[in-house]
Amino acid sequence: MGWVRLGVEMATKCLNGRIFGGAVVWLCLTVTGLAGRAEAHAVIVSAAPAAGTVVIGPDVDIALHFNSRLDHKRSRLNLTGANGVPVPLLIIAPAIDPTTITSRGNGLGPGTYSLHWQVLAVDGHMTRGVIPFTVAVP
Repeated sequence: MGWVRLGVEMATKCLNGRIFGGAVVWLCLTVTGLAGRAEAHAVIVSAAPAAGTVVIGPDVDIALHFNSRLDHKRSRLNLTGANGVPVPLLIIAPAIDPTTITSRGNGLGPGTYSLHWQVLAVDGHMTRGVIPFTVAVP
Protein backbone atom coordinates (compact mmCIF):
# COMPACT_ATOMS: atom_id res chain seq x y z
CA MET A 1 0.00 0.00 0.00
CA GLY A 2 1.46 3.42 -0.95
CA TRP A 3 2.03 6.17 1.57
CA VAL A 4 -0.39 8.51 -0.18
CA ARG A 5 -3.13 5.88 -0.18
CA LEU A 6 -2.41 5.10 3.49
CA GLY A 7 -2.63 8.81 4.30
CA VAL A 8 -5.95 9.14 2.50
CA GLU A 9 -7.35 6.09 4.30
CA MET A 10 -6.13 7.45 7.65
CA ALA A 11 -7.77 10.80 6.93
CA THR A 12 -11.03 9.08 5.99
CA LYS A 13 -11.01 7.02 9.21
CA CYS A 14 -10.23 10.13 11.26
CA LEU A 15 -13.09 11.99 9.67
CA ASN A 16 -15.40 9.02 10.31
CA GLY A 17 -14.44 9.07 13.98
CA ARG A 18 -12.56 5.75 14.02
CA ILE A 19 -9.15 7.11 14.98
CA PHE A 20 -8.58 10.00 17.35
CA GLY A 21 -5.79 11.90 19.08
CA GLY A 22 -2.28 11.28 17.84
CA ALA A 23 -3.36 9.93 14.47
CA VAL A 24 -4.61 13.34 13.37
CA VAL A 25 -1.37 14.98 14.45
CA TRP A 26 0.71 12.23 12.83
CA LEU A 27 -1.18 12.56 9.57
CA CYS A 28 -0.85 16.34 9.47
CA LEU A 29 2.85 16.23 10.22
CA THR A 30 3.53 13.46 7.74
CA VAL A 31 1.60 15.06 4.89
CA THR A 32 3.29 18.44 5.44
CA GLY A 33 6.72 16.82 5.79
CA LEU A 34 7.35 18.15 9.30
CA ALA A 35 7.58 14.83 11.13
CA GLY A 36 11.02 14.42 12.64
CA ARG A 37 12.06 17.95 11.72
CA ALA A 38 13.34 19.99 14.66
CA GLU A 39 13.94 23.71 14.36
CA ALA A 40 15.65 25.30 17.33
CA HIS A 41 16.74 28.79 18.23
CA ALA A 42 20.37 29.58 18.95
CA VAL A 43 20.98 29.12 22.68
CA ILE A 44 24.02 30.41 24.57
CA VAL A 45 26.33 27.60 25.64
CA SER A 46 28.86 29.90 27.34
CA ALA A 47 29.44 33.63 27.71
CA ALA A 48 32.35 35.85 28.68
CA PRO A 49 31.66 37.84 30.66
CA ALA A 50 29.17 35.52 32.29
CA ALA A 51 25.93 36.92 33.67
CA GLY A 52 26.38 38.57 37.06
CA THR A 53 30.18 38.46 37.09
CA VAL A 54 32.66 41.21 37.94
CA VAL A 55 35.37 41.75 35.33
CA ILE A 56 38.45 43.95 35.37
CA GLY A 57 38.34 46.89 32.93
CA PRO A 58 38.74 49.19 31.25
CA ASP A 59 38.91 46.86 28.23
CA VAL A 60 36.67 43.80 28.29
CA ASP A 61 36.78 40.92 25.81
CA ILE A 62 33.35 39.57 24.88
CA ALA A 63 32.70 36.08 23.55
CA LEU A 64 29.32 34.38 23.22
CA HIS A 65 29.27 30.72 22.20
CA PHE A 66 26.01 29.24 20.87
CA ASN A 67 24.69 25.77 20.07
CA SER A 68 24.09 26.72 16.43
CA ARG A 69 25.94 28.31 13.54
CA LEU A 70 25.26 32.05 13.29
CA ASP A 71 24.81 34.60 10.53
CA HIS A 72 27.40 37.07 11.82
CA LYS A 73 26.42 39.82 9.37
CA ARG A 74 22.86 39.94 10.76
CA SER A 75 23.74 39.51 14.43
CA ARG A 76 24.09 42.48 16.81
CA LEU A 77 25.73 43.37 20.13
CA ASN A 78 24.95 46.53 22.12
CA LEU A 79 26.43 47.57 25.44
CA THR A 80 24.40 49.73 27.83
CA GLY A 81 26.01 51.38 30.82
CA ALA A 82 24.68 53.41 33.74
CA ASN A 83 23.65 56.27 31.42
CA GLY A 84 21.15 53.94 29.69
CA VAL A 85 22.44 54.70 26.19
CA PRO A 86 23.07 51.57 24.09
CA VAL A 87 26.41 51.57 22.27
CA PRO A 88 26.74 49.21 19.27
CA LEU A 89 29.75 46.91 19.46
CA LEU A 90 31.63 45.73 16.41
CA ILE A 91 31.35 41.97 15.97
CA ILE A 92 34.75 40.56 15.09
CA ALA A 93 34.53 38.25 12.08
CA PRO A 94 34.82 34.58 13.08
CA ALA A 95 38.17 33.06 12.26
CA ILE A 96 37.31 29.43 12.88
CA ASP A 97 34.16 28.92 14.94
CA PRO A 98 30.85 29.89 13.24
CA THR A 99 28.99 29.32 16.53
CA THR A 100 30.77 32.13 18.40
CA ILE A 101 30.53 35.90 18.22
CA THR A 102 33.27 38.02 19.72
CA SER A 103 33.77 41.70 20.39
CA ARG A 104 35.56 44.04 22.78
CA GLY A 105 34.34 46.79 25.06
CA ASN A 106 37.06 49.45 25.20
CA GLY A 107 37.53 52.14 27.80
CA LEU A 108 34.74 50.97 30.12
CA GLY A 109 34.56 52.79 33.44
CA PRO A 110 33.61 51.06 36.68
CA GLY A 111 29.93 50.22 36.98
CA THR A 112 27.15 47.90 35.87
CA TYR A 113 26.64 47.11 32.19
CA SER A 114 24.12 45.15 30.14
CA LEU A 115 25.24 43.31 27.04
CA HIS A 116 22.23 43.09 24.70
CA TRP A 117 22.71 40.42 22.07
CA GLN A 118 20.64 39.47 19.05
CA VAL A 119 21.77 36.63 16.83
CA LEU A 120 20.39 35.08 13.69
CA ALA A 121 21.00 31.35 13.42
CA VAL A 122 21.66 30.08 9.91
CA ASP A 123 18.30 28.25 10.05
CA GLY A 124 16.60 31.67 10.09
CA HIS A 125 15.59 31.94 13.75
CA MET A 126 16.36 35.17 15.62
CA THR A 127 17.21 34.97 19.33
CA ARG A 128 17.96 37.79 21.75
CA GLY A 129 18.92 38.26 25.35
CA VAL A 130 20.73 40.36 27.93
CA ILE A 131 23.82 39.59 30.01
CA PRO A 132 24.37 41.91 32.99
CA PHE A 133 27.91 42.25 34.36
CA THR A 134 29.99 44.69 36.38
CA VAL A 135 33.28 46.33 35.47
CA ALA A 136 35.80 47.05 38.22
CA VAL A 137 39.05 48.98 37.95
CA PRO A 138 42.36 47.26 38.73
